Amino acid sequence: MNAPRRQTPPLADEVHLWRAPLNLRAGIFSDFEKILAPEETLRAQRFSVPHAKSEYIAARGFLRMILSAYLASPPQNIELRYGEYGKPFLKNNALQFNLAHSGGLALFAIGANAPLGVDVERERPLPEAPNLARRFFSPAEQAIFFDSIEQEKTFFELWTRKEARLKAQGRGIAHNGEEEENLFCVSFCPQESYAAALAAQGASSRRLIFFDAESL
Repeated sequence: MNAPRRQTPPLADEVHLWRAPLNLRAGIFSDFEKILAPEETLRAQRFSVPHAKSEYIAARGFLRMILSAYLASPPQNIELRYGEYGKPFLKNNALQFNLAHSGGLALFAIGANAPLGVDVERERPLPEAPNLARRFFSPAEQAIFFDSIEQEKTFFELWTRKEARLKAQGRGIAHNGEEEENLFCVSFCPQESYAAALAAQGASSRRLIFFDAESL
């Protein structure tokens, strides 16, 4: 596998957003398997559904290739650490990142200094959306959802924003309702039929710059 091209780190007011398809050719998939850390390989082996296992390996492989491009380090040598709720971060490096994937598409957010959260969902019929909204959404979010004439689309927009904010704080959905106010959050459409959101700690806005991971 060739080393990825060097990437200039984002400025303080920028976030680089990388898109990657997870349906990889066999050769690339095999290369990605070889660069995973032992704990990532072990986690991949625990997936009982082949599709989920393949997407996990593809997403982790792309993550290592993207970080390699910024750090000028071989992808297999990048050391990741994990927070209390499983959020990965770099050891001894200020570069911030986060990842999410859904329905064959992965997103990777790269920023400077401020912790990030990104989430993506493939839009699809979701009959249980009203019940999920009652369980997880705040009263204000529920009002937006139940007043919407496009409830499923609105659900995914609200859900991805909530997930992105919680991930920026290094928290899980169990901490719903404990979100901080001092967060920048924006929704965007990374691809047709997908909803996504980015959050960053700190109230200042960020400029989003998009890249395709296949171009590495």
